[in-house]
Amino acid sequence: MSSMDDTRISRKNPGLISTFKIHNIILGILFFGLFLRLLNLGKKSLWLDEAFNLAVVKSGIKALWSKTFETHHPPLHFILQGFWIRFGETEFWLRLLPALFGAAAIPLLYVFAKKLAGKEAAITSIGLAAFSPLLIWYSQEARPYSFVVAVGMAAMMAALNLFQK
Repeated sequence: MSSMDDTRISRKNPGLISTFKIHNIILGILFFGLFLRLLNLGKKSLWLDEAFNLAVVKSGIKALWSKTFETHHPPLHFILQGFWIRFGETEFWLRLLPALFGAAAIPLLYVFAKKLAGKEAAITSIGLAAFSPLLIWYSQEARPYSFVVAVGMAAMMAALNLFQK
């Protein structure tokens, strides 16, 4: 197809080309955000607080509710991590679930920001979130931080939907 044909296509339906490019930009940001969260995920050994998190998870739900461990983090994360470790306990595997939650927060942010401020603001928001060193750092720890971010984004979307009705 020549450049002359491209010009005709874009003149016939200019929205199609720009929509296609915008979707590619969004997907690129999402995949690159996931890539950054998975990069070197299992390279370092567990930190003390990550090892404590594993001890809490291994002790089971009863120990979590009986206050055997003094933790101020959401119990749902420990419950999910308890199911997660059934498939492995390597550094990479323990940090994979939080990395996936960190990556899931990006499209949630896109939907929230698009409803609140429009497509341009949403693309800018996910670009900042995908490349944020702080969000990447906490997504690579076997701790509940990225879980809280993802659940917080979902809660903000729910609240926005509730108040817009």
